[in-house]
Parts: sequence; structure tokens; C-alpha cells
Amino acid sequence: MKIMKKIKLKFNNLKTFNEGLKPENLGGKNDETGHIIGGKWGYIDPKGKWIIKPRFDVALGFNKEGLAWVRVGDKYGYIDKIGKYVVELK
Repeated sequence: MKIMKKIKLKFNNLKTFNEGLKPENLGGKNDETGHIIGGKWGYIDPKGKWIIKPRFDVALGFNKEGLAWVRVGDKYGYIDKIGKYVVELK
């Protein structure tokens, strides 16, 4: 018989890890459709440690080149895996 353990989730988003990091939201709430509204997005490692602190309104996963699309307000750009802008917000 398989024993299932309950795991308390620290984060509320089901996005996957790309290039060793995963976008995660801090302070947002799930709406009735499951989308996260509000809060700020940053990136965590597989151990749940914040590698890039939450400061983005929208953050997508990293691509194979190690870049991720982010948005702050109505401006967007690309960051690298330490959070430095490679393409400045425009």
C-alpha cells in the first residue's frame, strides 16, 4: 500500500522550473479561476530560496538562453538569472 504524505505548500503557483529557476508570486491571491492576482513576482530555486526577490508585476520562465521576460507597470524587458536587466524596461 502506498503511503501519501501531506505536503504544506509554501508557494501558490504551479509554474515549472526552467534553467533552475521558477517564477513565484509573493502577496498575490488566487481568483476564482485559479489565476494569481496582485502581489509581486520573483524567482526561486528548487529548494524554495528566493534567488531574485519579488519586484515584477509579471514574470515568465527562463528560456534556454537564460533570459526571462518581465513586466513592471506598462514597461517590459528581459533579465538574466541573477536579476540583472539584459534588455532594459521599455
